[in-house]
Amino acid sequence: MKNNFKKNVIYNTLLIFFNISYPLITSPYISRVLRIKDIGELNFANSLVTMFIVATSLGIPVYGLREVAKNKNNKSKLQKIFSELMITHFVFILIGILIYLLLVFNLNILKENKIIYIVYIFNLGLSLFTLDWFYMGLEEYEYITKRSILVKGISIILMFIFVKTEQSYIIFAIISVFGNTFNNLFNLFNSFKFVKFKLILPNIKKIFYKTRFFYMQSILISSYQYLDQIILNILSNSTELAYYTRARQISGIVSSVVLSLVKTLIPRVSFYFENDFEKYKEVLNFSFNTTCFLAFPATVGLFILSEEISLLLGGQNFILTNLPLKVMSFLVIIVSMSVFLDTQISIPSSYEKNTFYSSLMVAFSTFILNFQLMSKYGAIGGAVSILFGECVGVVTQIILIKKEKLYLDFLNLKIFKYILSSIIMGIIIYPMEKYIDNLFLSMGIVTIVGAITYGICIDFFSKKVFKENSELDYLKKLICKSKV
Repeated sequence: MKNNFKKNVIYNTLLIFFNISYPLITSPYISRVLRIKDIGELNFANSLVTMFIVATSLGIPVYGLREVAKNKNNKSKLQKIFSELMITHFVFILIGILIYLLLVFNLNILKENKIIYIVYIFNLGLSLFTLDWFYMGLEEYEYITKRSILVKGISIILMFIFVKTEQSYIIFAIISVFGNTFNNLFNLFNSFKFVKFKLILPNIKKIFYKTRFFYMQSILISSYQYLDQIILNILSNSTELAYYTRARQISGIVSSVVLSLVKTLIPRVSFYFENDFEKYKEVLNFSFNTTCFLAFPATVGLFILSEEISLLLGGQNFILTNLPLKVMSFLVIIVSMSVFLDTQISIPSSYEKNTFYSSLMVAFSTFILNFQLMSKYGAIGGAVSILFGECVGVVTQIILIKKEKLYLDFLNLKIFKYILSSIIMGIIIYPMEKYIDNLFLSMGIVTIVGAITYGICIDFFSKKVFKENSELDYLKKLICKSKV
């Protein structure tokens, strides 16, 4: 089951870019064709089903990924893990479907458009076969990427063909569900290449005990991801909410690109922690350095180009997005550190409670600050709240990791070469952004000059100050010549 690391990075990065492109292609078209009211109904139905999917998942996606990665070379144990988790998940999905149907047929707000909610129930039922946790554990990134691109590509074509009028919103719902349905059916049939499903009686109580922190964390994250938007809409107005959600979307896209390598390494980190701790430390150091190498300049670049990016993606109506976006640009660093600590240290070492407690601190501190800042400062107040909350979460993680005496040697003075290189890059490109009026010319020149400046600075600090090869040398050598 060995997979080429270079291919995994390429496929995972390709998948991230495609997932980013998909809403950028579909959203503008749907916004022009369908009525705002119907789009709102579709979004609400999708959100409701997503909450049920999270509630019935029991944290299996994260727990399952870790266990598959640790046991991928033990076929009998792998089959047992797969079968137990599938049966347990099936039981809770059945319960979820029953509760969901009771709501749809008894709540007036849902009964009025129950056909939409009945269509979306297929997403809940077939979430049993959302097996990306299984394929990521096996490092089958090629399969995940090809499957996703194929199904979403077909969905885009069907949308352009069949969604033509305001009355097409049910068709759009069916096409959306079609994509998930075929994704999951592909997952099911492809899984037979790796394991054979066995009808066994799982110890659900034991499984729930093992997944409890993953489960509580998924519920917690799902809650505060939507709660801040609800509070902002109540305390301020829909315009501020539009600026806030757009800024979060943009910073989230940049964070996803930065974290593409970290997410690719999740199964290997889990495997090496269990089987080769020296290799684990080597991969961990590489992962942290690469995360810093990408996150710090991305933050500075996003901060400086926030106005241009806001104009490019939203036009003049969204120009004020640049203010909360400047604040949220720092989320790229903080979120990257948070995900790194979660997926590379706490979860592989079976201290997922660290992740849960840090998420709890994020939710609590963000919730308190939202009421203090959103009513007065709107979207900017919301941006400050979430940034502060995420910082609290990272500090909490580090304290807990240190308390458990887990590996933290990657935190050293070398981090300053990324900080200093990014600051120097920012000092050089900031005047260019101010004095070049053309939007595309400004973004192009700033990006190119910034990348060159940053590369030169990293090379200088690495070789002259720390007396080592730069990340550019290391990345080239690792990707081209070796398998982790």
